[in-house]
Amino acid sequence: MSILFNSEQSGASKQKISPFQRFLFFWINNARQIVTSLGEIWRTPIASVMTILVMGLSLTLPATLHIIVKNVQSINVQWDSASEISLFLNEDLSEQQISSAIRRISAYDEIESLRYISKDDALVEFKKLSGFGQALDYLQNNPLPASLIVTPQPQYRQAETSKAIAI
Repeated sequence: MSILFNSEQSGASKQKISPFQRFLFFWINNARQIVTSLGEIWRTPIASVMTILVMGLSLTLPATLHIIVKNVQSINVQWDSASEISLFLNEDLSEQQISSAIRRISAYDEIESLRYISKDDALVEFKKLSGFGQALDYLQNNPLPASLIVTPQPQYRQAETSKAIAI
């Protein structure tokens, strides 16, 4: 007994599929996969939740590590350079003496900029940044001193060279 194979009777046709049909089949196939996946999750909920958690963790770890590395690099760059020098002023200095000190310090070539922070400005900033705003309202007098924030020229911003300015 011999079996003859006839290509016309095989059931497969070599009909071209239009782009619209391809697009339609794409969405039908995706819908079938979604229904199949939801059915699998419904049948095995514990295993499915564990799989989802493992996949979420495996995607989160590299992103978190990348963010941590970038932040540490940023902190390291800022840590290596002493970019500001804070000078705290005596409380008994008059406004004229403070103005004179600002002019003298600004005259140095090593200084890029100078910023004066009064006692009141320092207290307002401390209240805002520390989170002790209401507690600080109970103080009878301002314990913070006035200060000068000195920013050296770029060549004097390293820790070794900024010591020469501070002296």
